[in-house]
Amino acid sequence: MMIGDGTSKTKITGKLNYIDGTATFKTATVAIVGDGFIGKDLWIENSAGAAKHQAVALRVQSDKSVFYNVRMDGYQDTLYVHTKRQFYRECTISGTIDFIFGDSPSVFQNCLILARKPLDNQQNIVTAQGRKDRRQASAIILHNCTISADPAYFRPEEAAHLPWPAMEGVLEDLRAAVAAGRPDRPQGMASLVRRLRPQLLLLHRARQPRPRRRHEPEGEMEGGEGHRLRPRAEVHRGAFHPGQRVAAEDRRAVHSRPPADD
Repeated sequence: MMIGDGTSKTKITGKLNYIDGTATFKTATVAIVGDGFIGKDLWIENSAGAAKHQAVALRVQSDKSVFYNVRMDGYQDTLYVHTKRQFYRECTISGTIDFIFGDSPSVFQNCLILARKPLDNQQNIVTAQGRKDRRQASAIILHNCTISADPAYFRPEEAAHLPWPAMEGVLEDLRAAVAAGRPDRPQGMASLVRRLRPQLLLLHRARQPRPRRRHEPEGEMEGGEGHRLRPRAEVHRGAFHPGQRVAAEDRRAVHSRPPADD
């Protein structure tokens, strides 16, 4: 059993890595072998960096092992779920490539999984299950987990395609929620997703200004100069879409043009 004082207070760090000559299996900052292990309120890190490729923070081969509120930081191969039954709840795992990998039947519940910035020409890959036989009873199961980008990787200023400044506040809220830690806490990611509903953000935060109709007896419209309409019975759809009206007038002008002289 290993119990710390919290993920911000109890930190175990190392930097062994494959590039410097250590086999991936032996790069682990912490290796758990004995069955029935319990880990709680810890921060385990391999700080070798993305350029050092395989560098394991935690390697587990403990049957019926349980990890609660454990933070695991690394880049490639952060968490090595090597073998035997494992359970992770409300943990935070970060990395770049295959950062949850191995051949263990392991379950991750209510965990926060963060993709960090990889090397150039690399992509983020979250899990890499090592099963070689389809009949083998092993799997990596993510139950009610949140997969997102590390706050240092997901910067609003880098997302130039979004409608600024309307989305700036939303993205700052998102970054703060990711950095807050466990997704089940009120200030966490899960709460933010439930409240803001990301699929509707553009509708609510980046709505384009447009004329608003006011239900008056004469069919008036607010929204700027030139939007006072005729009485309701005479309103034509071209009044709502000036571009359509202009296009229609252009078509009439083309059809009424006299034929050119030969």
